[in-house]
Amino acid sequence: MKNFKIYLAYVALLAMLMTSCSKEDNPDSPDGPAGEEMGAIGFTALLQDFNREMLTKQSEENPTPGTENNGLPACPEDSEAEVFVRVQLLEGANGGDVYTKDGQTYFDVPVIPQNDGTWLTGEGANDELELPEGVYRINYFGVYASGGDDSSEDDDTLLYMAPRENDDYGPAEYQNFVNDALPSDPFSVNNGQKKYVDVQVLCYDEHFVNKYGYLFFDFEEVDILYLCLFGNECDEDGRHTPAIFEFEVWNYSGNTLDPKGSPLFVAGNELLPGEDEYGTYEYAEPVCVQLPDDPNEIDIYYGEVWLLDDDGNREKLIRVGEFDENDVWDLDYSVDGNGDSTSNYYHFREGACSNQDDSDPCLFSEPVKYANHFDGASLDGFKGWDGTEYTQETNIVFNALWEEGEYALTNNPNNVHSNWINETHTGNMLVFNGDPEVNQAAYLATTMADVCPDSDYFVSFQMRNVLAVDSGDENDVRLVIRKGDDETGNLVVDGNSDPQVISVDEADGWVNVGLRLKADGSGILSFRLENDQLERNGNDFAIDNMRISNDPSIVSGATIMVVE
Repeated sequence: MKNFKIYLAYVALLAMLMTSCSKEDNPDSPDGPAGEEMGAIGFTALLQDFNREMLTKQSEENPTPGTENNGLPACPEDSEAEVFVRVQLLEGANGGDVYTKDGQTYFDVPVIPQNDGTWLTGEGANDELELPEGVYRINYFGVYASGGDDSSEDDDTLLYMAPRENDDYGPAEYQNFVNDALPSDPFSVNNGQKKYVDVQVLCYDEHFVNKYGYLFFDFEEVDILYLCLFGNECDEDGRHTPAIFEFEVWNYSGNTLDPKGSPLFVAGNELLPGEDEYGTYEYAEPVCVQLPDDPNEIDIYYGEVWLLDDDGNREKLIRVGEFDENDVWDLDYSVDGNGDSTSNYYHFREGACSNQDDSDPCLFSEPVKYANHFDGASLDGFKGWDGTEYTQETNIVFNALWEEGEYALTNNPNNVHSNWINETHTGNMLVFNGDPEVNQAAYLATTMADVCPDSDYFVSFQMRNVLAVDSGDENDVRLVIRKGDDETGNLVVDGNSDPQVISVDEADGWVNVGLRLKADGSGILSFRLENDQLERNGNDFAIDNMRISNDPSIVSGATIMVVE
């Protein structure tokens, strides 16, 4: 255990011996003698243990996202706000009764820096820290930066937390980094007495709240929705093995382009050895998370499922999606608090699992649906060309694309048109000699497989104006998006009912374009890139690296964004 002490900040619970009588024992007190013997406690922390040099030792490596050395979370920046300690106590050496005073179960005590290198705490308002004589244990201990609003605890920021031992939520991983995880060993408070009790705290990150042994709503009165997931990975022969994965959930932000709101829960599993009368085997437990379930509203969440490598690090994002509490209840995926149900797990299958599918492919679905880098010699795959006026030129020779209304696969636009730029990209690209007639569909993409009805999807691709300025009249590429696979579909328009135009100048170079489109009620997603340029030289452009996904991260960094 001593090996981990460099990662800890130590906070001491101070109960100094009082030589004078407390007011409860003083018969001359204006309030009169008290009938109950009391002791007063305060807190102190050594300043050097809050020193940034000490805490940054907890931040030297980064083995997993959001965590640092030995998997511990990163330490917070120095706070200029007022710092205080929040504590909860249990009564008795073994009991679970929370100490309550004036209806309060948590007590906040300001932290006051001293000139001698220590941090002390005040007595707190209304003598919160005066306790009846008896035996206590610390049940919760956190160091906070005040938000400055005494009427709202939501403004306070938790900086450091003492981890808990194993409890109803499963193994509290960070308990292994401290000598006495909470609840603490019992200590006594006697009449007129105070004494020291050490409390070790770790830097806090809300993404990993369950690893400290707490739920994010342990201190809020909300209902809990349990959701458990189990998965299989299948190799090329269809053989199943338990999936080792991590499930992370956020409150849904309401923004499809940035859906991750406040973090709620992250949990994972591991491959475990088993043995029975027939021999040894390996197995994995389901991953269960606990989510807030407000009875007065429909809670909406956003989740990601990651496969883990042999070292427990995230390797591949395999499922992603927005879901709400009704999805969980209606599909009967909610389990009881003990996780006893085996029939209600959300079961996913990753890999070559034949015709076996997830419990519900549209609750969480594979993040990458389609991708085409146009590196082949043909347009096999998800591209559909029915309904387009353009024709493909497969004989790639000099000026092969001289005629308007044609397209071709090439690694350099100048190979197929002498007035186009002499430039390579990432292998082949798809280039178009624009049709001079407006509303001609230069490009059509249609997909039906694994698309969830009425769901948002994202399209990303790179685009380049290929007309060389010094070889012809300069023109801006102008394209619009039409939903559907023919001219009867609706154009994607802005708030003024005008088409959203994708406009690219030759000087712009390669531009990242993003689309947010919605599949129809039948689970079909179709869209067309249509000509909106009326100049004679039309739309001469190239596209490359197209992807379609339900993961909004593929459109992050888009220079041009078209939103349905």
